[in-house]
Amino acid sequence: MTTLAKTEPEVLRWRDQRIDWRDDPVPLADKFGWHRGHYGEMAGNKVRASISVIPFGQAGPPHSTPMEHIIFVLEGEIEFLLGPDRTPYPLSKYDKLYIPADYRYEYSNVGREDVYLLAVASADRGPTTYWLPGEDEPRQVSGGR
Repeated sequence: MTTLAKTEPEVLRWRDQRIDWRDDPVPLADKFGWHRGHYGEMAGNKVRASISVIPFGQAGPPHSTPMEHIIFVLEGEIEFLLGPDRTPYPLSKYDKLYIPADYRYEYSNVGREDVYLLAVASADRGPTTYWLPGEDEPRQVSGGR
């Protein structure tokens, strides 16, 4: 299957976007403690970007993807734990974090308000590997964020 390359500018207006709490392939996303939401994603030929919301008290499970990520915190306080030793990277408003491809990471909202962040990543998603509580083996999910 051939995908046509984008050759024209595209605008995704904030007023036209709605938060999506349900369209999330992340295991446990429907369980309290693991909720998160996404506003409209924009994808180009080599990169994609979306705004994610991590509500107060919520987290994302340990996972890795074949994509590079740049995280830009718009609001709130979040802590990323990176690598096998879970090195902490606390971030707050306007902080940025680079996460290499295939690097294991997890995050949690450590503040007193919802976190809004802009996630920019390479366009080719590939499978996401999750290490979930109570499971002995990692789980691969296609199309993860």
